[in-house]
Amino acid sequence: MVHHSENSNNQIKLQRSKNNNQKSNFIKKEIRLRPAELSLLQEATKQHKSRLTVFIKQAALAYIQGVYILPDDTQIKHFERSLRQVSDAVHYLSQRAHEFSDSQFQELQDLITTLEGSLHTIFHKPQRLETLLEEMVKEHPNIHKWVRKQLKRIERESSK
Repeated sequence: MVHHSENSNNQIKLQRSKNNNQKSNFIKKEIRLRPAELSLLQEATKQHKSRLTVFIKQAALAYIQGVYILPDDTQIKHFERSLRQVSDAVHYLSQRAHEFSDSQFQELQDLITTLEGSLHTIFHKPQRLETLLEEMVKEHPNIHKWVRKQLKRIERESSK
């Protein structure tokens, strides 16, 4: 009986040792937030269905890397699944519908496959924010005026 207890204690010590070794790879930092700042972060955390500490880390790294944070992974997977279902339905129809030519259905299938690939890339490998802004300016040459106006409005509201 005592032998069993010693094994249990040794296993617990071994597990604690493993946990400590894993934790040593991380550095813990503390931040201080004003109530309004905490509220903003908590709201964003809810929207991303994440824990506060995880969201703060993701947001900080996304800012530094110049990318945006994606919606939570379950939403992305649900969207991709839905898109695959549409693709499968089109394929099913192509095999049974006689009023459409095979080439028409193949064209539709190819478009959906391309869309699925594009959305996968957008969700999993988003563009850098700078690239996205450059493309927007190219498509809408006067957008900088609108952006300036919005930034001034935000500055006024945040300085109140």
